[in-house]
Amino acid sequence: MVKIGAGAVDLDALKRALAIAVADSFPMDTIRQHSLANIERWKSQGVQSKIYEEWKMILLAETDEELRATITVESDRSFRLRQSPPFVGLLPLTQTKAIREAFGQKVDSPLNDKKSAPD
Repeated sequence: MVKIGAGAVDLDALKRALAIAVADSFPMDTIRQHSLANIERWKSQGVQSKIYEEWKMILLAETDEELRATITVESDRSFRLRQSPPFVGLLPLTQTKAIREAFGQKVDSPLNDKKSAPD
């Protein structure tokens, strides 16, 4: 658990819930396109990370079913990947805030002000 604001938040459970919401709300092609565009934009802005290179390989190589599993399952690999999700910015802010509130995160937290920025 990581302390955020006045309450404790299980960050992986929160990130997994957000990832499940993305996987449930968008076709895998949309998630792929948005994620690849984010990765390329971040790279052009000087953000380079092995995790984004790994995500890029996953997005280009995995089937829809494999990608959905990678995004949503409880595994060490998925836990690690969810720490830097490239699909940020897909969910409407109202939905993101509702999920964060459900996990006890203050909605006025600086974490909520990120708009398609890498974690």
